[in-house]
Amino acid sequence: MSVKSFLKSVTSWPLPRHAPRLISVTTTRQRYTLKGVTRALKPEGIRHQRWTYEQLFSKRTLPGAAYVLTDFDRLHPWQREMATLIHDRLVESGAPVLNNPRHFLPRDALLRRLYREGMNQFDCWRPAEGEWPDRFPVFLRTIYGHRGVESDLLTSREAAETALQDAMAKGLGIADLVFIEYCSETEPGTTIFRKRASYIINKTVIRALTVSQSTWVAKMGEVGITPEDAYLRDLAEQTSDPYAAQMKAVFDLAGVTFGRVDFTIVNGTPQVYEINTNPVISWTETHPSQTRLETDRLIREGVVKAFRDLDYPDPKTSINLSDIWHRWNKGRRDLGQT
Repeated sequence: MSVKSFLKSVTSWPLPRHAPRLISVTTTRQRYTLKGVTRALKPEGIRHQRWTYEQLFSKRTLPGAAYVLTDFDRLHPWQREMATLIHDRLVESGAPVLNNPRHFLPRDALLRRLYREGMNQFDCWRPAEGEWPDRFPVFLRTIYGHRGVESDLLTSREAAETALQDAMAKGLGIADLVFIEYCSETEPGTTIFRKRASYIINKTVIRALTVSQSTWVAKMGEVGITPEDAYLRDLAEQTSDPYAAQMKAVFDLAGVTFGRVDFTIVNGTPQVYEINTNPVISWTETHPSQTRLETDRLIREGVVKAFRDLDYPDPKTSINLSDIWHRWNKGRRDLGQT
């Protein structure tokens, strides 16, 4: 029976009332990202609930569960503060919590740290602080969210100034823009760019699927352009990940215990682009390459095992948030939301 058929067959199975519970918390529009995890954990007897921060902040008590806090780059600073207070209360209660909001690093801060630590060989510049690139090419993009690039490759100060003006004319604020030094190369002997990725779940690093693109902005990937030998290398690296230790060091620097790091290989060395604390986790059901499907199967097994191995508390326990709940209402009033 295929994975797809098996998952369909167990969709209607009721879980025991007191089954171990995993609660992930996202912004409202991003609840879909871990839908695949919900389906994959049900056969393991784990109830996965996908909450929004509005749900979390409105609770007077929380159930015993393992919690995953995500989407920090999409939250208002005050919401991150509230999430931090709840994080601490959960930890005090003994509940496992993946991601501590107080450690959140915006994209520009993360890239600057990685460059200064010698983990990346490219830098970034923040126009809000009067910084301009002194090396080219660069591109302009937003700091918060995951909206992609805002310019083509820029090769001069004049081009950078024009790109910044154009972005601000569209309504983007200077505080949300950063120039990032271009750092990529095609796979040896090909004309394709390959973006690699790794998940972290608690202390476990799991290689994610590599995507191939015919342009330097490698994001979703293009079917049909990757040679089979590249898929065979991906499969080999799934069980003996040569970059696991380096990616674990990146996650540790960022204080992230759940998320996905995107990186590429330049001159034989990993170069990190970003960490997404709310990545889409899903699995391929059809693909021209059986090798690719086997790699995806191993990823699924690794993700399920990492979640299964969490130390789930008794779901019948209750964690009091009444004092934090009152701070939530006060904060809403202070922000003019009531």
